[in-house]
This record gives sequence, C-alpha cells and structure tokens, in this order.
Amino acid sequence: MSKVNPRHVGPLDQIPDLCIEARSPSDRGYDRFTKRLGYAAAGVREYWLVYLDGPVERWHGPSLESAEEHGAALTSPLLPEFSLDVRSLFPDSE
Repeated sequence: MSKVNPRHVGPLDQIPDLCIEARSPSDRGYDRFTKRLGYAAAGVREYWLVYLDGPVERWHGPSLESAEEHGAALTSPLLPEFSLDVRSLFPDSE
C-alpha cells in the first residue's frame, strides 16, 4: 500500500486503498451509501466509518459491499500488523 504525501495540498491525485472518516450519527445514511459507492467506484479497497457514538464499521470487498462492525479490535488485511483497540476511541462510552 502506498502512502499519500503528508505535505500534499489540494485534491488527491491518487486513489487511496483505505479511507477512514470520523462521523456523527446524523450522517450515517449519506456515508453508508452515497460516499461508500463513490469511493468504491473510484477504486478504494476499504472504507472505515468511525462514529462518535459506537463501533467502527469496516466496509470492504468488491464495490465495498461487505460490512463488519468492530467494537473491540479492528484489523485489516491491508495493514497486516495493525490492530486498533476501538474502545480507546470512546473512553466515555464504557
């Protein structure tokens, strides 16, 4: 997986393999459908939605059509040695 230059300014000129967004509960429908389908059409391989009130959704597969909810550890084949403790994102929710 290639990295986007952290000093890059403006629109991306390459398609990332993974998109991660922190969202509010009011945006769920737009993010789950409209944005996900746009990312899939562009060639994004995984899309993570981090909601402020709950688990992380990991969308993957052809057309980003498969979803998993992660409330404890989030892992990805794109990041083989990475594991995120989802609970650490929401310390007040326990």
